[in-house]
Amino acid sequence: MALAEQSAISVKIVNTRAQISLLPDGRRLHLHDGPIDVIVEAFGAPDQVRIAYEAAAESAHGLLLSNTS
Repeated sequence: MALAEQSAISVKIVNTRAQISLLPDGRRLHLHDGPIDVIVEAFGAPDQVRIAYEAAAESAHGLLLSNTS
């Protein structure tokens, strides 16, 4: 495609909201925003895994995910 033809192509930017949730298996955390998908799994006592996932969700905003607040 020639440069002149490329400049005629329009790009639609879709504003998406970040999504953070446990996967259906209940063990892995899914962080999603646009083209970014991160799946993490923590190991340890259930309360420690919960704390780790909460920290991951907090850290993801501003780093990988859009600030949706």
